[in-house]
Amino acid sequence: MLPGETRPKDISALCLPAMDILHDLHVASAPAQVFDAASLPRSLDRWWTERSLGDPRYGAEYTFVFGDADWKAVVIECSRPEAIVWEFLEADEDWTGTRFGFRLEPTDSGTRVRFAHRGWRHVNGHYRRTSYCWAQYLRLLKDLVENDHVVPFEERRFG
Repeated sequence: MLPGETRPKDISALCLPAMDILHDLHVASAPAQVFDAASLPRSLDRWWTERSLGDPRYGAEYTFVFGDADWKAVVIECSRPEAIVWEFLEADEDWTGTRFGFRLEPTDSGTRVRFAHRGWRHVNGHYRRTSYCWAQYLRLLKDLVENDHVVPFEERRFG
């Protein structure tokens, strides 16, 4: 640091451009199986949501239920089995307007999953917890697809 400069006490208070949460992982299964697990309500409810409604097609509205939270999103990109992306229309303040989704690439041994949750306006505690939680949920997605292992919703507490 130069003389006279001060270091901010909390770097999350810095004004930064929109931030993204990015995670990559490998799943030992075909892209179509990963796509279905990441997009069909009956599968989402086995690794992420308590309950969900929706149809994996462009323009379709989804409802994602987490206990008392009832969030709405719309599919803004969908091409089975390569990609699906949602935009949150109604959620908490930090998530509303953000976009999340999956890009799936076939590999010799399964699927490369490229997950993104884009458009965060603030690097705050919620952003940091969400990044951590997504990593944990993606681990559950992988375990569901590869081993048909399900963790009950009540036991999915990471934050």
